[in-house]
Amino acid sequence: MTSQRPHDLRISGGQVVSSFTGESFAADVLVRDDTISGVLPPGTPAEARAHLDATGMLVAPGFVDAHMHIESSFLTPQTFAALTLARGTTTVLADPHEIVNVAGAEAMRWMIEAGSGTPQTQLWGVPSCVPAVEGLEDAGASLSAADIDGMLSWPG
Repeated sequence: MTSQRPHDLRISGGQVVSSFTGESFAADVLVRDDTISGVLPPGTPAEARAHLDATGMLVAPGFVDAHMHIESSFLTPQTFAALTLARGTTTVLADPHEIVNVAGAEAMRWMIEAGSGTPQTQLWGVPSCVPAVEGLEDAGASLSAADIDGMLSWPG
């Protein structure tokens, strides 16, 4: 069943890139809210509030990096976003395990705040073991189960 509500945007004239097959093909892309709501043969009737002419351009989905340690790139979240967003990575699921092992909850809060000011969606996992191996290492920080529980409610 399809919605009768008009689409927010129709992108037409471009070549849609399939990240699955590596092929490109002519199609119109429909967007409703923040979701691709249709990929149709060019000119197929469908109402949209706005139109974007992508003639001569490629239309590609945003890539999601499902596990990344931004601090291991030696970049701030802002610089990381600028470099990777320009190459199509729209969302990162980040695990700040290394920096939290060294600088604790304050480092986690800083990473979240620094990433929230970027146009890239940066979502953060809470490290489950800081230090990584209790009694065998001391990288500088320690989180209790209560600390981790509290951090799970933080935005981001």
